[in-house]
Amino acid sequence: MGAQLTTLIPAYKPDYLAALFAGLRSQVFRDFRVIVSDDSPDATITSMLRAGRFDPFIEGLDMLVVRGPQSPLRNHQHLLDVWAHATPLVHLLMDDDVVYPRFYLEHVALHARHSPAASVSLRWLTSSDGAPMATLPLPEFVEAGDRHSLAVGAEQLFASTVARCENWLGELSNMVLSASAADGFPRPPTDGVSYFGLPDIGTLLNAVQRAPIVVLRDHLGGFRQHRGQTTLNTQSTNLKIAFLAWVAYALKAHQDGHLDAEAAAVAIAIATHRCLQHYATDPVMRGYLEIVRNNLGDLPRFEAAFVPFWQSMLHSCPDTRPDAWGPTASRLTESAPTA
Repeated sequence: MGAQLTTLIPAYKPDYLAALFAGLRSQVFRDFRVIVSDDSPDATITSMLRAGRFDPFIEGLDMLVVRGPQSPLRNHQHLLDVWAHATPLVHLLMDDDVVYPRFYLEHVALHARHSPAASVSLRWLTSSDGAPMATLPLPEFVEAGDRHSLAVGAEQLFASTVARCENWLGELSNMVLSASAADGFPRPPTDGVSYFGLPDIGTLLNAVQRAPIVVLRDHLGGFRQHRGQTTLNTQSTNLKIAFLAWVAYALKAHQDGHLDAEAAAVAIAIATHRCLQHYATDPVMRGYLEIVRNNLGDLPRFEAAFVPFWQSMLHSCPDTRPDAWGPTASRLTESAPTA
């Protein structure tokens, strides 16, 4: 009988992999396999694995290492292509995050009891050494709950995220996806708008339209804060796309009947205010701000102006061009040695 869960690690930085592997080795639930997609320059991580640098931390792990596509955004989809529905559950674990010993035990139990699209546990924001510092603010309906877990349906999820431009659920690292939810991992749209731009919340917005999300009110992992985080480079095209993703989400949610026109316009105003804080003088974002000035009072007219701008922006970046997201599962290497 095959494993029940696969852990997918899009690896670029080796700095925190020892702690990540140690967290996987500590899991109470053991029926999982691991696939690492090495996207580091010159396959540094694969070389370190072969040289035994991580042997004390990976002993006993069922691990495969594959070459990455040399793209941080596409590495997630590359791993999903390699996984190819081999297990009923899948977990994308970022290379600088950590999961605590009961993470898989609790998530797998939730899937067995409730058959959700995805399970989401709370996580600490940690310092670079992994020490907990803070947690995300949660909606009142989560804070006020007295149960160990709660189901969140589409209406509640869209109202508490897209309508407010808030991702209170966290990162891919603290989510376990069903195979059907993983099928909804957002790819760049060939036209129009979709839930592409923020892979974590975008995946859940697609998934919740199939089945509820179950939120576990326990902190079972850590999101590491450090200077090497890609999210600190706000001038990259990828980050500009992430800021504008909330605009695309508001329009898509309105198209799908999850937000009315007024709520969509409010969400777009919130996202625009944040863009102004970071990009008021940015030449690329100036085009978006001009669209807002001329059209936000009329949502259909705003959408007609925004969509070509959004498509142009996605096509301007190698990581977000739709034609760059073809299947990559054939790019396998041999398994890295495990101790």
